[in-house]
Amino acid sequence: VVIFRFFNFTLDKESEKDIDRALEALEKSAPFLFAVGDGNHSLATAKTCYEQNPTDKARYALCEIVNIHDGALEFEPIYRVLFGTTKEAVLSAISNYTAKHSSVSATQSVTLISGGGEIDLTLPAVYSLPVSTLQDLIDRFLKDNPSVTVDYIHGIDETRELSAKDNAVGFLFEGMAKSQLFPTVIRDGSLVRKTFSMGEACDKRYYVEARKIK
Repeated sequence: VVIFRFFNFTLDKESEKDIDRALEALEKSAPFLFAVGDGNHSLATAKTCYEQNPTDKARYALCEIVNIHDGALEFEPIYRVLFGTTKEAVLSAISNYTAKHSSVSATQSVTLISGGGEIDLTLPAVYSLPVSTLQDLIDRFLKDNPSVTVDYIHGIDETRELSAKDNAVGFLFEGMAKSQLFPTVIRDGSLVRKTFSMGEACDKRYYVEARKIK
């Protein structure tokens, strides 16, 4: 597990108590205050590392408490592209999925992209977010079609470019707003994988570059 620390000081005991008291006060003012973001630096990975090396030091993972409404944090959608399938096969799966959930009156919009162009579609709002409903549909489609693969793409232009290739089908959809995060977790539970990203697609290149330098 790689942990990045953007500070060079350690809190003294009294400062730690001050922070604890402040967080406890905030917690009393809201029914749901903290959400654990388990992204690139995964807590699941940290847990596995501890299980393989159960020492006192390995028990802990560094966490950062942030205000998601800070202007420096941006939520960007992560789109989906299926490889090894056709537009017709995907449209058929969408039709079956819609029929299965015919009792759901609310709908959500997605755009299907292939070499033949783009089609605006509606899905039954099985979950709070379009990305969650779409992921449920994709997971079922992959189970029924084991030769098909999915990739998670940052950026609209990149998604369109990949979806225009042979035997590829992509999806665009409206991303999650910050204000939707807690209500969605309360209603649906944990978010589906790759629900959103912090920052633009071009920013992700620095992950690779930093590893190469290391």
